[in-house]
Amino acid sequence: MDETSGNAGFIFPGDRVDLILTHSVKSDEMSGKDSLASETFVENVRVLATDQSVENPDNTAVLAKTVTIEVTKRQAEKINVAKDLGKISLSLRSLAPHEGEEEESLQEAGEEFTRDSDVSPILSPRSTSAVKVQVVHGNKREQVEFDRE
Repeated sequence: MDETSGNAGFIFPGDRVDLILTHSVKSDEMSGKDSLASETFVENVRVLATDQSVENPDNTAVLAKTVTIEVTKRQAEKINVAKDLGKISLSLRSLAPHEGEEEESLQEAGEEFTRDSDVSPILSPRSTSAVKVQVVHGNKREQVEFDRE
């Protein structure tokens, strides 16, 4: 966990967090290149303890490297698998009542994860410069390529 994934020392006992897994996924594109995806896999769990301390000789806060959360047996199993799949980050939940507009619209669209190309358009797969057409003449099939220019 780093300063970003640990929310820079703002997670304390009693807070509620979501766990987000960022990992590499096999691309279904012809390029064969893997992409990164991020998904929330455990939601709204209570923080029981952190190893953050303000009592030290330098009188400065030491950022937590360990966070203890209250989870069910099933959530613990998911976390155990997730730690081997990729990087786990914590997302501090808002204390304000949840409006849920953005989350609901994403779920309606069937998207429950974020791909790297959703964050950075430069990672979006580019269309090829050629159009492929299959020509069938009697019992003979042939694939013909045309440039888009």
